[in-house]
Amino acid sequence: VTAGSIRLTSQRKVILGEDTTVAVDGSIFLVSTGAAAKSQATIGNGSNIQATDLTLSAPRTAQIGKKATVNLSGQLTIKSTGTSSDSNAIIAKGATVAVGGDAEMQAGNSSVLDKKTILTVTEDFHMQAGTPKKCKIKKGVTLAAGSLSGNCF
Repeated sequence: VTAGSIRLTSQRKVILGEDTTVAVDGSIFLVSTGAAAKSQATIGNGSNIQATDLTLSAPRTAQIGKKATVNLSGQLTIKSTGTSSDSNAIIAKGATVAVGGDAEMQAGNSSVLDKKTILTVTEDFHMQAGTPKKCKIKKGVTLAAGSLSGNCF
């Protein structure tokens, strides 16, 4: 898919499917507004995304999938807006994410940088979970940022 910007909103799952290639001159917004357990916003496993900004927002899981590649010239926002035990912000195993501006991961429960994730943020990386104990930066993560903030650091 090639476009100026993409905005997908749903009460339940909002997904850019597995192995999808998307190049956008502007922003990508994937927003789930529902209250159901399946209210999720996800970049699928193995996807290749290029955009200015990326926003994933859902009451439950907001996630960049396994082995996805995301290149942004602007901002990244991964936000799980709920407070339940499955309200998680995740960059999944083996994903590679490069952000030219600020990046924010925020969750009512857990914020997770999974194994073998590579995250490069030019400006501030803000990582926040329901409590600091719910912050998970797993083994093999490569994290480089201009500055770090949030209760995970």
